[in-house]
Amino acid sequence: MVLAPYPDAAVPAEHSRELAAAIPSSSYTEIDSGHMVIFEKPVEFVKLVQDFIHKA
Repeated sequence: MVLAPYPDAAVPAEHSRELAAAIPSSSYTEIDSGHMVIFEKPVEFVKLVQDFIHKA
């Protein structure tokens, strides 16, 4: 899973999209947040990660 905060001033979402495209069978998700997503949107971040883990 590649999770990209958007808009992220430190790492452009395009870089994350390119990373996801380079990883076979990856998933890509954007979350409405700045670079410090774990502090800005902790509930949403944890839910996305847990949902991903439970699918694996």
